[in-house]
Amino acid sequence: MDALSSVQATLKNSAQYDGLAVGFANTCSALTSKSAILVFLADDADVPIQNKQKVEEMCRDANVPLIKVPGSKELGDWCGSATACSAVGVIDFGIHSEELSFLAELVGGFEMKVSH
Repeated sequence: MDALSSVQATLKNSAQYDGLAVGFANTCSALTSKSAILVFLADDADVPIQNKQKVEEMCRDANVPLIKVPGSKELGDWCGSATACSAVGVIDFGIHSEELSFLAELVGGFEMKVSH
């Protein structure tokens, strides 16, 4: 098991249970409302650097793990979106999986909120 396949599987599971805040604005809203459990940020996101720094700062302030991924197109695909995606906040993982456990261990742990 590797980090990339774990990210893909976790996002796919979360998307199936409507557990994602997709896009920069929705991710920031999830962080503000303290509903984000984990955040993914695309390195090549088509947003100003200040916006990326804002997400990073919000994650630090809220003690929410942040995982950077290489491409916004791939991040969008993994979320089930037809468009590129700069950031994604996970608010519900949907189901518990080996990939989720692997990610939790990778980033030092987070709340395992699963609805099913």
